[in-house]
Amino acid sequence: MSAAESLKTTPSSKGTRDIILDTAERLMAERGIDSVSLNEIVRESKQKNASALQYHFGNKEGLVKAIYDKHKPGIEVRRKELFNQLDDEPSLLDLVEVLALPMIEEIDNPDGGMNYLLFLSRIRYHQVNPQLEKNARQSPVLVKLSKMISSHLSHLPEPEQELRKLMMRSTLLHYLADYSLKIKQNPGFDLAQRKAFTKLLTNAIVNVIQLP
Repeated sequence: MSAAESLKTTPSSKGTRDIILDTAERLMAERGIDSVSLNEIVRESKQKNASALQYHFGNKEGLVKAIYDKHKPGIEVRRKELFNQLDDEPSLLDLVEVLALPMIEEIDNPDGGMNYLLFLSRIRYHQVNPQLEKNARQSPVLVKLSKMISSHLSHLPEPEQELRKLMMRSTLLHYLADYSLKIKQNPGFDLAQRKAFTKLLTNAIVNVIQLP
């Protein structure tokens, strides 16, 4: 089961907190974290009580953390499921697929999945606590997976290893964001291109790691 399927929420079941969170996620995905004010989020979420956002999230940092917390559990459950299916000697492509497929499947999450992918591409450049972005990458499965992928870089000098890891993350996040934006503009695009996109993205990440 994908992360999207495991965390479906119907609009009618949402309360004030979820409405504010969804609005913040959408606006930050569209314009960036620092370009969206708390007052705008309250206004766009049609809240009569201006203190509702502060009550539920405290501040913008609390909102950013809540967006991560909304999506990360389902993604990690799916990633653990794929990780446990690996052979004893997985290929680099196998490892990259465990990393990428749960993220790609967020496209199918009706509860803001594509907004989350756009949000992730923007969060790396924001002025809110950068530790939040770093913490979001920490989980038992992701740590194990990262070490296994990093073993394919062990022959390189440390600075180049770090550069390739940076390029790997950037490739994953930015291509997912671009693809999500394309689908938002043309929903039918995904039906014909998802399989090709998945293959191109995972192989692009493999190539970043394996480049001589």
